[in-house]
Formats: sequence, C-alpha cells, structure tokens
Amino acid sequence: MKQLFAAGVALLFLLGGPANSKTASEAGPSVHSTSLDACIAKAGGVDAARADCDEAEFTRQDKMLNSVYRELIALSDTDAKAAMQKSERAWMAFRDAQCDYEYRQEGGGTLARVIFSSCRLRVTVERLETLKHFLALEREYGGR
Repeated sequence: MKQLFAAGVALLFLLGGPANSKTASEAGPSVHSTSLDACIAKAGGVDAARADCDEAEFTRQDKMLNSVYRELIALSDTDAKAAMQKSERAWMAFRDAQCDYEYRQEGGGTLARVIFSSCRLRVTVERLETLKHFLALEREYGGR
C-alpha cells in the first residue's frame, strides 16, 4: 500500500501538482464555487471588493479542506496520521510565508490586499486538491 501511495505522490508532483499551477479563477468551476466568478464580476474591478470575493471563497475552500483533512486523518494509521499532521502544520507555515512574500512584493500598494487574498485562496485550493488526491488513494488502497 505504501509503495502505491508513494507512486501516486510522485506522479502528482511530476505532473505539476493537483491544481496544475493555475490560479483559482483560471482553474475553472470544478475547483472553486460558482459564486466566486459572480462576485468578481459584481466587484467591477474594485480592489477591495475583489479581495472580499477572494476572502469569501477562501472561507468556503478552507472549510472543504478541513473536512477532507479530517476524513483523511480518520482513515490513516497512526504513523500516517502523525506524518499528515506534521505535513499540514508545515503547509500552513508555507502558505503564510508565501502569501506574506507576495503581499510584500507589492510594497503596500493598492493591490497588496488583493494579492494576499488571491494567494491565500490559490494556495489553499492547491492544498485541497492535493488532500483530495491523497484521500482518494487512501480510500482505494488504504488498510491493505
């Protein structure tokens, strides 16, 4: 089972990750809720409104991520559970550092909040897709 799981992880990274390096908006409706597109259209190019759209979508995606994470943890054996918890903590530190970096690149300009909220959404969607992949592998091959 562990060899199959490792092969799946290796394939995931060789293919460029689950979200294929696309932003949430580029990735299409299968990755984000349809309300994000409607919100962005309604924002009419106003930076603060766009950031609010990303934040609302981030909240939705983060809830889904937490749900998938909890299910994955519940299906994992003790060693895998500890490793996943360690991975999740490291990922959260990465997310925060990456989005802080992207935010600071703007130098406090008017787009800084949009850049931060967009980063947080993008990185969270990528992680969600990764955890969904791991969950599918665990459901198919786990416990063998």
